[in-house]
Amino acid sequence: MLITNVKAYDFEAAIRGMRNPKESWHLSDSKFGIDTIEKIENGQDLKDVVQAWMEYPERALEFLGIDLNTKFAKPEYELKKYLLREGILHGDNSTQIYEYAFIGPADMNLMRSLIKGGSPHCKFMRQIPVSFDLTAPLYWWKEYDTYKVSTVANSTSQMHKIHTHAIDFDCFETDDFCRDLDVNGIPCYMPVATFLDFLEQLRLKFLETNDKRYWKELIRWCPQGWLQTRTVSLNFEVIRNMCFYRHSHKLNEWSGKDHPDLINFINEMKKLPYANALLFSSLEK
Repeated sequence: MLITNVKAYDFEAAIRGMRNPKESWHLSDSKFGIDTIEKIENGQDLKDVVQAWMEYPERALEFLGIDLNTKFAKPEYELKKYLLREGILHGDNSTQIYEYAFIGPADMNLMRSLIKGGSPHCKFMRQIPVSFDLTAPLYWWKEYDTYKVSTVANSTSQMHKIHTHAIDFDCFETDDFCRDLDVNGIPCYMPVATFLDFLEQLRLKFLETNDKRYWKELIRWCPQGWLQTRTVSLNFEVIRNMCFYRHSHKLNEWSGKDHPDLINFINEMKKLPYANALLFSSLEK
């Protein structure tokens, strides 16, 4: 599994919309903008949000996990570090221009309250889009396809491209493949290697003859471990639901339970902006 080109955006619109029902826009204490890293780090917006959190040390601990009252705490430094890590969304490395969203304690408090109220109340989560490129085996994509609300995906085509490159182990999900596992004394690796060679011969025969029957057999017998890349667009609410239902899944590609060191969906989603505060709060069943 591989997840790249991750982007989360539109926090400003989501928070503005979140405050529409009670017309409480004047209570918003978050700051948004686009600038260079140097100006962001030394800018007034960051200072204002840090100071706002300093006034609510109990919320900093509850929502952000930052204890501002310990003997050795450096409150402003810890808050600044947290906001820079979570709040710089994305940008252009060549120009050093980045978009940021520094969420204040009043907005975070309201967001967390609405999330606790469930889907009818946390509609703002649907207005935080996320996009990324994800490479995963077909057996994983079948489960991902359960989540169809407000999602879009454009995939590489097995139909059009299966014959264009050699078929070998690199075409399949093998991150946690147990090569030493055996059935009746025969290592799993041996019949799998033989079968992949059979598929490669089908591919070469199709290229040689252009006989569609060989191509059809490639499609018919291609294993579920075949890797497919999709560019997906979803949102924070969908991701939260996915993480809720899959955080204990027996597939390592979802949960990482068996091999937490390998790339898995849950761990990658934890890297999204404000993920612990918004996506993974109170997910236990």
